[in-house]
Amino acid sequence: MGSHRVGVGRSALTGVIVLVVAAAGLAALYGTGGLGASSTSTAASHATSRSSISTLSSSSATTYTGGHGPGLAIGVMFGNVQGPGSSYLSSNGTTVAGDTIYVGNASETLEVQFDIVYVNCPTNSCPTHVTLVTVLDPGFTIVGTKPPYPIPTNTPAGASIGQVEFHFVVNVRAPSSQYNGPLLLVATTR
Repeated sequence: MGSHRVGVGRSALTGVIVLVVAAAGLAALYGTGGLGASSTSTAASHATSRSSISTLSSSSATTYTGGHGPGLAIGVMFGNVQGPGSSYLSSNGTTVAGDTIYVGNASETLEVQFDIVYVNCPTNSCPTHVTLVTVLDPGFTIVGTKPPYPIPTNTPAGASIGQVEFHFVVNVRAPSSQYNGPLLLVATTR
């Protein structure tokens, strides 16, 4: 009896392995109550949105891996800035109750703290006001800001020369339906 070789092409074998690994990853993600499909595609669209605005800088990004129980689960929170002085932007970020992850109720109004810091700004190079804050996630609505527009600088006493800071609250109403995903706010400055 001669020996017979039954061959499976490497590309077919590689394809099967990739599918098995992907299926296992999805099963693990959904089985543990991780982020749903809508939030992963939304996060990808935010990456596109961020890259299309040339003066946009991203802040912290923390991933929420909890369950689907609450009506509102924000797992990634971004605070971006669009406007003059982008090369002097040192930090920017958003938090709710001091954290970038938030679990709450649908239709809830969140008090989002927005902090923006510029350093080494030559005279007249950095913004003097925040003129608008927008939310890029569907279903969320900006209710107002504290202080109201135009939001002036709030640089602390003793800050270094050329340092410009904004510290303000954005009231954001969550969608009325269940939401599990990111929150992306964009501050426009002048």
